[in-house]
Amino acid sequence: MRIKRPWAMTPGVAGVLLLALVGIGQGQLGIGGPGEGIKLALLRLPAVQKELELTAKQKAEIARLGEETKAAKKEVDSASKAQEKPKGQAIPKGLPDPVREARDSALAALESRTETSLRKLLDSKQRARLAEISLQVEGPQAFLRPELIDSLGIDEVQLDQIQAILGSVRQLQDQAKAAQKRSAELGTIALEKVTKEQQKVQFRGLALKIGKNAMSEIGRVLSKGQKAKYTKLLGEPFNLAGVIDAEGRKLFDDAADMASLLLKMPAVREELKLSVEQAAALDRDEPAGKVLKPVQQTRLAQLALQSEGPAAFTRPEVIRSLKLDDEQLDQIAGILEGLGESRRQLRDARKQADELRKAEGEPEVDPAVEKTRKDQEKQKLATAADTLGKGVMSRIASVLTRSQREAFRKQLGEPFDFSKVRGPGGQITARPDGK
Repeated sequence: MRIKRPWAMTPGVAGVLLLALVGIGQGQLGIGGPGEGIKLALLRLPAVQKELELTAKQKAEIARLGEETKAAKKEVDSASKAQEKPKGQAIPKGLPDPVREARDSALAALESRTETSLRKLLDSKQRARLAEISLQVEGPQAFLRPELIDSLGIDEVQLDQIQAILGSVRQLQDQAKAAQKRSAELGTIALEKVTKEQQKVQFRGLALKIGKNAMSEIGRVLSKGQKAKYTKLLGEPFNLAGVIDAEGRKLFDDAADMASLLLKMPAVREELKLSVEQAAALDRDEPAGKVLKPVQQTRLAQLALQSEGPAAFTRPEVIRSLKLDDEQLDQIAGILEGLGESRRQLRDARKQADELRKAEGEPEVDPAVEKTRKDQEKQKLATAADTLGKGVMSRIASVLTRSQREAFRKQLGEPFDFSKVRGPGGQITARPDGK
Protein backbone atom coordinates (compact mmCIF):
# COMPACT_ATOMS: atom_id res chain seq x y z
CA MET A 1 0.00 0.00 0.00
CA ARG A 2 1.41 3.35 -1.02
CA ILE A 3 1.98 5.81 1.80
CA LYS A 4 0.35 9.16 1.20
CA ARG A 5 2.63 12.06 1.94
CA PRO A 6 1.92 15.81 2.06
CA TRP A 7 4.01 17.72 -0.45
CA ALA A 8 5.60 19.91 2.23
CA MET A 9 6.98 16.79 3.91
CA THR A 10 8.62 15.35 0.81
CA PRO A 11 12.01 14.00 1.95
CA GLY A 12 15.06 15.80 0.73
CA VAL A 13 18.18 17.39 2.08
CA ALA A 14 19.79 20.41 0.49
CA GLY A 15 22.57 19.18 -1.75
CA VAL A 16 22.49 15.76 -0.03
CA LEU A 17 24.61 17.24 2.74
CA LEU A 18 22.93 14.70 4.98
CA LEU A 19 25.34 12.12 3.62
CA ALA A 20 28.11 14.30 2.26
CA LEU A 21 29.22 15.44 5.68
CA VAL A 22 29.70 12.05 7.25
CA GLY A 23 32.56 10.84 5.13
CA ILE A 24 30.68 8.63 2.70
CA GLY A 25 31.81 10.82 -0.14
CA GLN A 26 33.18 14.23 -0.86
CA GLY A 27 32.13 17.46 -2.45
CA GLN A 28 29.85 20.26 -1.33
CA LEU A 29 26.75 19.10 -3.16
CA GLY A 30 27.18 15.35 -3.68
CA ILE A 31 27.80 12.34 -1.52
CA GLY A 32 30.15 10.75 -3.98
CA GLY A 33 31.52 13.84 -5.60
CA PRO A 34 32.48 14.00 -9.28
CA GLY A 35 33.68 10.66 -10.59
CA GLU A 36 31.92 8.41 -8.12
CA GLY A 37 28.29 9.33 -8.35
CA ILE A 38 25.53 9.31 -5.79
CA LYS A 39 24.27 5.82 -6.63
CA LEU A 40 27.54 4.02 -5.94
CA ALA A 41 27.89 5.93 -2.65
CA LEU A 42 24.36 4.94 -1.66
CA LEU A 43 24.95 1.30 -2.57
CA ARG A 44 27.70 1.10 0.03
CA LEU A 45 25.20 1.82 2.81
CA PRO A 46 23.94 -1.32 4.63
CA ALA A 47 20.37 0.06 4.76
CA VAL A 48 20.29 0.59 0.99
CA GLN A 49 21.78 -2.84 0.36
CA LYS A 50 19.04 -4.33 2.52
CA GLU A 51 16.32 -2.27 0.83
CA LEU A 52 17.46 -3.50 -2.58
CA GLU A 53 17.95 -7.06 -1.31
CA LEU A 54 21.43 -7.29 -2.78
CA THR A 55 23.10 -10.68 -2.95
CA ALA A 56 26.50 -11.35 -1.39
CA LYS A 57 27.97 -11.43 -4.90
CA GLN A 58 26.47 -8.03 -5.73
CA LYS A 59 27.82 -6.54 -2.48
CA ALA A 60 31.30 -7.85 -3.28
CA GLU A 61 31.12 -6.40 -6.79
CA ILE A 62 30.00 -3.02 -5.42
CA ALA A 63 32.92 -3.01 -2.96
CA ARG A 64 35.32 -3.85 -5.80
CA LEU A 65 33.81 -1.17 -8.06
CA GLY A 66 34.11 1.34 -5.24
CA GLU A 67 37.82 0.64 -4.81
CA GLU A 68 38.43 0.81 -8.57
CA THR A 69 36.57 4.10 -8.83
CA LYS A 70 38.46 5.53 -5.88
CA ALA A 71 41.81 4.57 -7.43
CA ALA A 72 40.81 5.99 -10.82
CA LYS A 73 39.70 9.26 -9.24
CA LYS A 74 43.06 9.55 -7.45
CA GLU A 75 44.86 9.13 -10.76
CA VAL A 76 42.76 11.89 -12.33
CA ASP A 77 43.39 14.20 -9.38
CA SER A 78 47.14 13.49 -9.42
CA ALA A 79 47.38 14.19 -13.14
CA SER A 80 45.41 17.39 -12.71
CA LYS A 81 47.55 18.54 -9.78
CA ALA A 82 50.74 17.92 -11.73
CA GLN A 83 49.53 20.28 -14.46
CA GLU A 84 48.35 23.06 -12.16
CA LYS A 85 50.09 26.39 -12.40
CA PRO A 86 51.69 28.05 -9.34
CA LYS A 87 49.37 30.35 -7.40
CA GLY A 88 50.96 33.44 -8.88
CA GLN A 89 50.24 32.17 -12.39
CA ALA A 90 46.80 30.76 -11.71
CA ILE A 91 44.03 31.55 -14.16
CA PRO A 92 41.54 34.05 -12.69
CA LYS A 93 38.10 32.77 -11.80
CA GLY A 94 35.58 33.10 -14.60
CA LEU A 95 38.09 32.41 -17.35
CA PRO A 96 38.45 29.02 -19.07
CA ASP A 97 40.92 26.74 -17.32
CA PRO A 98 42.11 23.87 -19.58
CA VAL A 99 43.39 21.84 -16.62
CA ARG A 100 40.14 22.13 -14.70
CA GLU A 101 38.09 21.40 -17.81
CA ALA A 102 40.17 18.30 -18.54
CA ARG A 103 39.73 17.10 -14.97
CA ASP A 104 35.97 17.67 -15.05
CA SER A 105 35.74 15.80 -18.35
CA ALA A 106 37.76 12.85 -17.01
CA LEU A 107 35.64 12.65 -13.86
CA ALA A 108 32.42 12.84 -15.85
CA ALA A 109 33.64 9.96 -18.03
CA LEU A 110 34.55 7.98 -14.91
CA GLU A 111 31.11 8.55 -13.41
CA SER A 112 29.49 7.47 -16.68
CA ARG A 113 31.49 4.21 -16.68
CA THR A 114 30.49 3.62 -13.07
CA GLU A 115 26.81 4.12 -13.93
CA THR A 116 27.15 1.64 -16.81
CA SER A 117 28.71 -0.94 -14.50
CA LEU A 118 25.89 -0.50 -11.96
CA ARG A 119 23.22 -0.94 -14.62
CA LYS A 120 24.76 -4.29 -15.53
CA LEU A 121 25.14 -5.31 -11.89
CA LEU A 122 21.58 -4.58 -10.71
CA ASP A 123 18.33 -6.02 -11.96
CA SER A 124 15.49 -3.81 -13.22
CA LYS A 125 13.66 -3.74 -9.89
CA GLN A 126 16.83 -2.80 -8.00
CA ARG A 127 17.71 -0.09 -10.51
CA ALA A 128 14.23 1.43 -10.22
CA ARG A 129 14.31 1.51 -6.41
CA LEU A 130 17.84 2.91 -6.34
CA ALA A 131 16.72 5.71 -8.67
CA GLU A 132 13.88 6.55 -6.26
CA ILE A 133 16.15 6.62 -3.21
CA SER A 134 18.72 8.69 -5.09
CA LEU A 135 16.05 11.24 -6.00
CA GLN A 136 14.88 11.41 -2.38
CA VAL A 137 18.43 11.97 -1.15
CA GLU A 138 19.15 14.68 -3.70
CA GLY A 139 16.18 16.71 -2.55
CA PRO A 140 16.00 20.25 -4.00
CA GLN A 141 19.26 19.86 -5.95
CA ALA A 142 17.61 17.25 -8.22
CA PHE A 143 15.78 20.14 -9.87
CA LEU A 144 19.05 21.18 -11.49
CA ARG A 145 19.12 17.96 -13.51
CA PRO A 146 17.95 18.37 -17.14
CA GLU A 147 16.26 14.94 -17.17
CA LEU A 148 14.03 15.86 -14.21
CA ILE A 149 13.27 19.28 -15.68
CA ASP A 150 12.23 17.65 -18.96
CA SER A 151 10.31 14.85 -17.26
CA LEU A 152 8.18 17.27 -15.24
CA GLY A 153 7.82 19.75 -18.09
CA ILE A 154 9.21 22.66 -16.06
CA ASP A 155 9.07 25.87 -18.11
CA GLU A 156 11.55 28.74 -18.10
CA VAL A 157 9.58 30.88 -15.66
CA GLN A 158 9.34 28.00 -13.19
CA LEU A 159 13.02 27.17 -13.66
CA ASP A 160 14.04 30.76 -12.85
CA GLN A 161 11.98 30.63 -9.66
CA ILE A 162 13.47 27.26 -8.65
CA GLN A 163 17.02 28.48 -9.31
CA ALA A 164 16.36 31.49 -7.07
CA ILE A 165 15.22 29.13 -4.30
CA LEU A 166 18.33 26.96 -4.72
CA GLY A 167 20.48 30.09 -4.64
CA SER A 168 19.05 30.89 -1.21
CA VAL A 169 19.77 27.31 -0.11
CA ARG A 170 23.43 27.63 -1.11
CA GLN A 171 23.70 30.99 0.65
CA LEU A 172 22.34 29.54 3.89
CA GLN A 173 24.67 26.55 3.61
CA ASP A 174 27.69 28.81 3.07
CA GLN A 175 26.76 30.95 6.07
CA ALA A 176 26.42 27.88 8.27
CA LYS A 177 29.75 26.51 7.07
CA ALA A 178 31.50 29.79 7.80
CA ALA A 179 30.04 29.89 11.31
CA GLN A 180 31.08 26.30 11.99
CA LYS A 181 34.59 26.90 10.67
CA ARG A 182 34.99 29.78 13.10
CA SER A 183 33.63 27.66 15.94
CA ALA A 184 36.08 24.86 15.10
CA GLU A 185 39.00 27.29 15.19
CA LEU A 186 37.99 28.44 18.67
CA GLY A 187 36.98 25.10 20.15
CA THR A 188 38.92 23.05 22.67
CA ILE A 189 41.66 21.05 20.91
CA ALA A 190 41.22 18.22 23.40
CA LEU A 191 37.77 17.60 21.96
CA GLU A 192 38.46 18.59 18.37
CA LYS A 193 37.16 15.30 16.93
CA VAL A 194 34.09 15.38 19.13
CA THR A 195 33.43 18.96 18.05
CA LYS A 196 33.63 17.92 14.42
CA GLU A 197 31.09 15.15 15.04
CA GLN A 198 28.82 17.67 16.76
CA GLN A 199 29.12 20.06 13.84
CA LYS A 200 28.30 17.31 11.35
CA VAL A 201 25.13 16.51 13.26
CA GLN A 202 24.16 20.16 13.60
CA PHE A 203 24.81 20.83 9.94
CA ARG A 204 22.78 17.80 8.87
CA GLY A 205 19.93 19.07 11.04
CA LEU A 206 20.19 22.47 9.42
CA ALA A 207 20.43 20.88 5.96
CA LEU A 208 17.29 18.86 6.63
CA LYS A 209 15.41 21.99 7.70
CA ILE A 210 16.68 24.00 4.72
CA GLY A 211 15.86 21.14 2.38
CA LYS A 212 12.29 20.76 3.63
CA ASN A 213 11.70 24.49 3.41
CA ALA A 214 13.12 24.58 -0.11
CA MET A 215 10.97 21.61 -1.19
CA SER A 216 7.91 23.39 0.18
CA GLU A 217 8.78 26.52 -1.81
CA ILE A 218 9.44 24.51 -4.97
CA GLY A 219 6.08 22.79 -4.43
CA ARG A 220 4.36 26.16 -4.73
CA VAL A 221 6.12 26.76 -8.04
CA LEU A 222 5.03 23.46 -9.62
CA SER A 223 1.57 22.65 -10.91
CA LYS A 224 -0.61 19.99 -9.30
CA GLY A 225 0.19 17.59 -12.12
CA GLN A 226 3.94 18.18 -11.82
CA LYS A 227 3.87 17.58 -8.07
CA ALA A 228 1.94 14.35 -8.55
CA LYS A 229 4.43 13.12 -11.14
CA TYR A 230 7.41 14.03 -8.96
CA THR A 231 5.88 12.24 -5.95
CA LYS A 232 5.45 9.14 -8.12
CA LEU A 233 9.12 9.34 -9.16
CA LEU A 234 10.14 9.38 -5.49
CA GLY A 235 8.46 6.06 -4.78
CA GLU A 236 7.98 4.76 -1.25
CA PRO A 237 9.66 6.95 1.41
CA PHE A 238 13.10 5.72 2.40
CA ASN A 239 13.91 6.29 6.08
CA LEU A 240 17.02 8.47 5.78
CA ALA A 241 16.89 9.31 9.48
CA GLY A 242 17.45 5.68 10.37
CA VAL A 243 20.40 5.10 8.03
CA ILE A 244 23.77 4.12 9.49
CA ASP A 245 27.13 3.75 7.79
CA ALA A 246 29.24 0.60 7.48
CA GLU A 247 30.70 1.25 10.95
CA GLY A 248 27.32 1.46 12.62
CA ARG A 249 27.26 5.25 13.07
CA LYS A 250 24.05 7.19 12.55
CA LEU A 251 24.19 9.49 9.56
CA PHE A 252 21.52 11.75 10.91
CA ASP A 253 20.31 12.52 14.43
CA ASP A 254 18.50 15.80 14.81
CA ALA A 255 18.50 15.40 18.60
CA ALA A 256 22.27 15.16 18.91
CA ASP A 257 24.41 17.97 20.30
CA MET A 258 27.70 18.28 22.16
CA ALA A 259 26.13 16.97 25.37
CA SER A 260 24.79 13.82 23.70
CA LEU A 261 28.13 13.18 22.01
CA LEU A 262 30.03 13.63 25.26
CA LEU A 263 27.57 11.29 26.92
CA LYS A 264 28.93 8.43 24.79
CA MET A 265 32.44 8.89 26.19
CA PRO A 266 33.38 6.37 28.94
CA ALA A 267 35.19 9.05 30.98
CA VAL A 268 32.13 11.30 30.91
CA ARG A 269 29.84 8.44 31.91
CA GLU A 270 32.15 7.74 34.81
CA GLU A 271 32.04 11.41 35.82
CA LEU A 272 28.24 11.31 35.83
CA LYS A 273 28.27 8.04 37.81
CA LEU A 274 25.84 6.35 35.46
CA SER A 275 24.31 3.10 36.64
CA VAL A 276 24.47 -0.02 34.48
CA GLU A 277 20.78 0.40 33.72
CA GLN A 278 21.23 4.03 32.68
CA ALA A 279 24.15 3.19 30.40
CA ALA A 280 22.15 0.40 28.76
CA ALA A 281 19.19 2.74 28.25
CA LEU A 282 21.41 5.36 26.59
CA ASP A 283 22.93 2.67 24.38
CA ARG A 284 19.40 1.89 23.22
CA ASP A 285 19.14 5.55 22.16
CA GLU A 286 16.61 6.44 24.85
CA PRO A 287 16.43 10.24 25.40
CA ALA A 288 18.99 11.49 27.91
CA GLY A 289 16.33 13.70 29.48
CA LYS A 290 14.39 10.61 30.53
CA VAL A 291 17.40 8.54 31.58
CA LEU A 292 19.51 11.02 33.57
CA LYS A 293 18.69 12.33 37.02
CA PRO A 294 18.45 16.14 37.40
CA VAL A 295 21.89 16.36 39.03
CA GLN A 296 23.40 14.35 36.17
CA GLN A 297 21.73 16.54 33.57
CA THR A 298 23.13 19.63 35.28
CA ARG A 299 26.65 18.20 35.34
CA LEU A 300 26.43 17.12 31.70
CA ALA A 301 25.42 20.66 30.69
CA GLN A 302 28.46 21.97 32.60
CA LEU A 303 30.81 19.58 30.79
CA ALA A 304 29.35 20.56 27.41
CA LEU A 305 29.98 24.22 28.19
CA GLN A 306 33.52 23.51 29.41
CA SER A 307 34.27 21.52 26.26
CA GLU A 308 33.59 24.56 24.09
CA GLY A 309 36.27 26.69 25.72
CA PRO A 310 36.31 30.33 24.49
CA ALA A 311 33.82 29.43 21.75
CA ALA A 312 31.14 29.34 24.46
CA PHE A 313 31.08 33.13 24.32
CA THR A 314 29.65 32.97 20.79
CA ARG A 315 26.57 31.10 22.05
CA PRO A 316 23.43 33.30 22.22
CA GLU A 317 22.26 31.64 25.47
CA VAL A 318 25.57 32.44 27.18
CA ILE A 319 25.48 36.03 25.93
CA ARG A 320 21.89 36.41 27.19
CA SER A 321 22.47 34.76 30.56
CA LEU A 322 25.52 36.95 31.31
CA LYS A 323 23.79 40.06 29.90
CA LEU A 324 26.87 41.05 27.88
CA ASP A 325 26.60 44.56 26.44
CA ASP A 326 27.72 45.69 22.97
CA GLU A 327 31.06 47.00 24.19
CA GLN A 328 31.87 43.71 25.90
CA LEU A 329 30.81 41.73 22.84
CA ASP A 330 33.11 43.82 20.62
CA GLN A 331 36.03 43.26 22.97
CA ILE A 332 35.38 39.51 23.19
CA ALA A 333 35.03 39.26 19.41
CA GLY A 334 38.47 40.85 19.02
CA ILE A 335 39.99 38.42 21.52
CA LEU A 336 38.42 35.41 19.79
CA GLU A 337 39.62 36.59 16.39
CA GLY A 338 43.16 36.66 17.73
CA LEU A 339 42.77 33.15 19.14
CA GLY A 340 41.49 31.79 15.84
CA GLU A 341 44.44 33.29 13.98
CA SER A 342 46.95 31.93 16.51
CA ARG A 343 45.53 28.42 16.22
CA ARG A 344 45.61 28.62 12.44
CA GLN A 345 49.27 29.59 12.66
CA LEU A 346 50.00 26.59 14.89
CA ARG A 347 48.39 24.23 12.42
CA ASP A 348 50.12 25.88 9.45
CA ALA A 349 53.51 25.60 11.16
CA ARG A 350 52.99 21.91 11.77
CA LYS A 351 51.83 21.36 8.19
CA GLN A 352 54.86 23.21 6.81
CA ALA A 353 57.19 21.11 8.97
CA ASP A 354 55.61 17.92 7.63
CA GLU A 355 55.91 19.13 4.05
CA LEU A 356 59.56 20.09 4.58
CA ARG A 357 60.34 16.70 6.07
CA LYS A 358 58.78 14.96 3.07
CA ALA A 359 60.62 17.20 0.61
CA GLU A 360 63.97 16.43 2.23
CA GLY A 361 63.25 12.70 2.10
CA GLU A 362 62.76 10.96 5.42
CA PRO A 363 64.93 7.92 6.19
CA GLU A 364 63.09 4.65 6.77
CA VAL A 365 62.15 4.27 10.42
CA ASP A 366 60.39 1.70 12.52
CA PRO A 367 56.59 2.22 12.26
CA ALA A 368 56.27 2.17 16.06
CA VAL A 369 58.93 4.89 16.39
CA GLU A 370 57.22 6.97 13.69
CA LYS A 371 53.86 6.63 15.46
CA THR A 372 55.43 7.77 18.72
CA ARG A 373 56.95 10.81 16.98
CA LYS A 374 53.61 11.78 15.43
CA ASP A 375 51.82 11.31 18.75
CA GLN A 376 54.34 13.59 20.44
CA GLU A 377 53.86 16.26 17.77
CA LYS A 378 50.08 16.07 18.17
CA GLN A 379 50.48 16.36 21.92
CA LYS A 380 52.67 19.45 21.52
CA LEU A 381 50.08 21.03 19.24
CA ALA A 382 47.26 20.21 21.65
CA THR A 383 49.21 21.55 24.64
CA ALA A 384 50.13 24.77 22.82
CA ALA A 385 46.56 25.28 21.65
CA ASP A 386 45.12 24.59 25.09
CA THR A 387 47.58 27.06 26.61
CA LEU A 388 46.39 29.66 24.11
CA GLY A 389 42.79 28.89 25.07
CA LYS A 390 43.48 29.33 28.78
CA GLY A 391 45.18 32.65 28.12
CA VAL A 392 42.19 33.79 26.08
CA MET A 393 39.76 32.74 28.80
CA SER A 394 41.77 34.85 31.22
CA ARG A 395 41.56 37.85 28.87
CA ILE A 396 37.82 37.39 28.42
CA ALA A 397 37.42 37.20 32.20
CA SER A 398 39.01 40.64 32.44
CA VAL A 399 36.26 41.99 30.16
CA LEU A 400 33.50 40.63 32.40
CA THR A 401 32.22 42.19 35.57
CA ARG A 402 32.67 40.36 38.86
CA SER A 403 29.05 39.21 38.89
CA GLN A 404 29.33 37.99 35.29
CA ARG A 405 32.49 36.02 36.10
CA GLU A 406 30.76 34.41 39.07
CA ALA A 407 27.70 33.56 36.97
CA PHE A 408 29.82 31.98 34.24
CA ARG A 409 31.91 30.06 36.78
CA LYS A 410 28.69 28.67 38.23
CA GLN A 411 27.54 27.60 34.76
CA LEU A 412 30.84 25.76 34.22
CA GLY A 413 30.78 23.90 37.53
CA GLU A 414 33.79 21.97 38.79
CA PRO A 415 36.59 21.70 36.19
CA PHE A 416 36.68 18.42 34.28
CA ASP A 417 39.97 16.95 33.07
CA PHE A 418 39.35 16.47 29.36
CA SER A 419 42.68 14.69 28.98
CA LYS A 420 40.69 11.66 30.19
CA VAL A 421 39.13 11.46 26.75
CA ARG A 422 42.37 12.22 24.92
CA GLY A 423 45.19 9.79 24.23
CA PRO A 424 48.96 10.52 24.26
CA GLY A 425 48.81 11.92 20.74
CA GLY A 426 45.89 14.22 21.43
CA GLN A 427 43.40 11.82 19.83
CA ILE A 428 40.07 10.86 21.34
CA THR A 429 40.50 7.56 23.20
CA ALA A 430 36.94 6.41 22.46
CA ARG A 431 35.00 7.01 19.28
CA PRO A 432 32.28 9.66 19.52
CA ASP A 433 29.72 6.91 18.91
CA GLY A 434 30.95 5.14 22.01
CA LYS A 435 32.40 2.13 20.18
